[in-house]
Amino acid sequence: MSETRPLTISMNEKFEKLFAMMAEMKAGQEEMRCGQERLEQEMLSAQERMKQMQEEMRSGQEEIKNQIEVHVERQVEEIKNHVERMHRKNRRGIPICERKDRESRERSSKEDRRSRGKS
Repeated sequence: MSETRPLTISMNEKFEKLFAMMAEMKAGQEEMRCGQERLEQEMLSAQERMKQMQEEMRSGQEEIKNQIEVHVERQVEEIKNHVERMHRKNRRGIPICERKDRESRERSSKEDRRSRGKS
């Protein structure tokens, strides 16, 4: 039995090392699980922030679009008013008899174009 004693001690030491390695592996697996859960939470949080940012961008784009539309409408209205003022100013400078002649010529010119288009 004394011959097996060193073998038994050696085997016990190896088992102790094996159990220690298994405990380290288990601890490492637990750390990995915790790390994975943390990463998943961070990913979900980042995705939520991205969604919020996308919504803010959409809202900003909509606001800019509305501002552009309002600006364009104002510009168009100003141009219409300017054209109308110039038209009135121009008509005031032309004597009535010339105005009637001009309108008559414009009407007959339009009628000529229409009749040519039908032929």
